[in-house]
Amino acid sequence: MSSSMALDQSNPLLRLKEIIVEVAKVDLSPADIEDDANLYEKCALDSVTAVDLFIAIEERFNIELGEGDLDTTIFKSLGSLRSLVESKLSV
Repeated sequence: MSSSMALDQSNPLLRLKEIIVEVAKVDLSPADIEDDANLYEKCALDSVTAVDLFIAIEERFNIELGEGDLDTTIFKSLGSLRSLVESKLSV
């Protein structure tokens, strides 16, 4: 993992925003994504990108997400995605 991809465990929200911008390939900065943003609308997230994001989150946060976590409602908002990641990090 390159230094530019080093994980900041102390700020999962910022890291999630960085991962979303990278995976969704949107012309936004992480700061452009509001904490309550609808990711399907703000980042043009679709089902394929959601799966790519799911995999990137597992890899970057070194967590394991289950099939039940691959739910469209989880990826609808940044807040729900953050809650999922933080719950896995605290295990």
